[in-house]
Amino acid sequence: MILIYFDNRYYQYAPVYIKSIEINEPNEKVFIQGYNLSDKQVKHLKSYRNVVAINNESLKQNRAKMDRLEHYIINQKAKQILEAFDRFPDENLFIITDVDMLMVNPLRQLREDMKMYDVGVVWVADKKVMGGFVAVKRNKRTREFLESWDHLMTKGRYFYNKDQPALAKTFSNYRGKIDFLLLTRQYLDQASNYDSFIWSSHKVKSFGTKRQKGHQYDTKLKKMMKR
Repeated sequence: MILIYFDNRYYQYAPVYIKSIEINEPNEKVFIQGYNLSDKQVKHLKSYRNVVAINNESLKQNRAKMDRLEHYIINQKAKQILEAFDRFPDENLFIITDVDMLMVNPLRQLREDMKMYDVGVVWVADKKVMGGFVAVKRNKRTREFLESWDHLMTKGRYFYNKDQPALAKTFSNYRGKIDFLLLTRQYLDQASNYDSFIWSSHKVKSFGTKRQKGHQYDTKLKKMMKR
C-alpha cells in the first residue's frame, strides 16, 4: 500500500503521481491524507481506481504561521502509517512518500527485498535520513518504531526540524533492534534517471525548477501511458 500526504497547495502533483502508480503498480492500493482539499479535488482523487481511502483534515490557514502548518502536515507521517496498520489488516507493506513524485518503474525488487527487512529508508548521513520515501513492514517491532518516530516529530524540539532529523534519531535508536534496508537514491531520484523507481521534484534547484520538473513528469507520464 502506498500512502501519500499533501494539502491543497500541492494538489496539482497528485493526479500525475497517482496515475504513474496506476501504470506501474496497478494492484497497489493508495491511501491519501489530505489537508484543506476542496470537495471537487476529493471527488477527482476518488475517481482513480487505486485510491481506496482519503482523509481530508481541515486546518486553519494563516500566512504568518504557514511554516508551522507545513511542519504539522509533514510530521503526521508516522501517524498515517499507524492508521493504515489498523485500517488495512490485509496489507503487509506500507510505503509513505511525498506527493511531488513520479513512479517510473515497478517496485517488484523492493517488495522482494523487504521480505527480509522491517523498515526501508534512504540513508544519507548519521543525522539525515530522507523522509520522502519510507517503507515499513507490519509487525510489533515496526509499530514501536513508528510510535517512537511519531513521538519525536510531534512532542519535542524535532517538530521545528521537520521529520528527517527525527527519523535519523529513531533510526539510530533502533539499529540492532529491527532490520533496516538502506535504499539507494533510485527510490528518491532528483536527477530523473530512467533506471530509477521514483523521481522526486522535492528541492531540485540544481536539477531544474519545479515548473521544468512538472513538464518533464507530464512528458514521461504520457510515454508510460502508451506502453
